[in-house]
Amino acid sequence: MDANKIIERIKNKKTVDDEWLEIREDILKFLHEEHPEEEKRLFRPFGYLEIVTMMCDGIERNDSKK
Repeated sequence: MDANKIIERIKNKKTVDDEWLEIREDILKFLHEEHPEEEKRLFRPFGYLEIVTMMCDGIERNDSKK
């Protein structure tokens, strides 16, 4: 997967909670694959991964209260 495609998915994200969880998994997979470091820096340390993680934490906490 391409870093810019993942970022585009984040920017065009709708309101489906499962999509946030999928994006987080795609980012984590991307970070473990062989990609240029400048692309990986888009997601860490305070990049797009932090935004997605906060959304996923809220979703998971909300689901645990149900």
